[in-house]
Amino acid sequence: MEVYKAKTLVIVTEISILEDVTKMVTELGAGGYTVQHASGKGRRGARWLTPLDESGGNIRIEVIASEEVAKKIASEMVERFFKTYAGIAYITGDVDVYRADGI
Repeated sequence: MEVYKAKTLVIVTEISILEDVTKMVTELGAGGYTVQHASGKGRRGARWLTPLDESGGNIRIEVIASEEVAKKIASEMVERFFKTYAGIAYITGDVDVYRADGI
């Protein structure tokens, strides 16, 4: 069994841009992502849980990818989205990926 090294990229942003963000994530090389509801308070105010639709609220997108891909996506989030929409992207330490087909 081979174990693959990767990074975890977490993006927390407005639900209204979900489709655009996930399209960009895959275009920049990520093999997939997980989307969850997110609520909390940041520099642009508080946002609380709403139904997973485009009526408001935040989402948390988690991406497991190589360091190169994770950094590329995080940089593009800042350039393309975070000047207009609330959000943050961060990359956590190494993760070990156990899959039959790699990352």
